[in-house]
Amino acid sequence: MLIRLGGGSSGRNTGKVTCQHGLIYNTISKKHSPQKARMYCDANDKGMKLVEDIINEYNISCDLKKVDSFVYTLDENYIQYIKDIQ
Repeated sequence: MLIRLGGGSSGRNTGKVTCQHGLIYNTISKKHSPQKARMYCDANDKGMKLVEDIINEYNISCDLKKVDSFVYTLDENYIQYIKDIQ
């Protein structure tokens, strides 16, 4: 069985492996529970680790970089919301 990955993307696209998805953890905490938000975060962390492990195990030549991630807004009405969930 042949599985095709990355079809339809150009060589100028960047891939992103992250556990920071905007403000999703606040939403999950409020809608479900802080424990569910933690589970979601942990699952994303494990996914990032898996990608890194595969790259290292198979000596995949790529430009994987660990960089900081930020949430920001250009909407002044949204600033306090972001401050409140920190």
